[in-house]
Amino acid sequence: MTESPRKCSQLITKLLHIVTQGDAMSSSEVTEVFFGVTKLFQSSDASLRRMIYFFIKEVAETCNPDDIIIVTSSLTKDMNSKEDLFRANSIRVLAKMCVSYSINKGYQVELGLMLPCLVQLKGTSNRLL
Repeated sequence: MTESPRKCSQLITKLLHIVTQGDAMSSSEVTEVFFGVTKLFQSSDASLRRMIYFFIKEVAETCNPDDIIIVTSSLTKDMNSKEDLFRANSIRVLAKMCVSYSINKGYQVELGLMLPCLVQLKGTSNRLL
């Protein structure tokens, strides 16, 4: 799949359209698609990676909270990347995932409590400023 980043981006766009239109997918379908998209993290194509981040951010709320935690290692790696695009998007997605996970688990979430958590991840506080 990583040989054709444009084709993968088009498929992700179609999936996002389905999700945003409110078409229901079963939990097994959501999980299967989610993990299929996360396998595309291997690609270094900037436009495909942008679509991957956007997809994960949008679908994080509908996925099983325990499933979305699995992708955090890829996001944490990108958070420490030299590429600004990867670093910024991974931080955005991690923040969205943390909030979604906390809400799905029934925790009270406050922004003041989330920021120290994100800053602590892999010692990136100086990169966030």
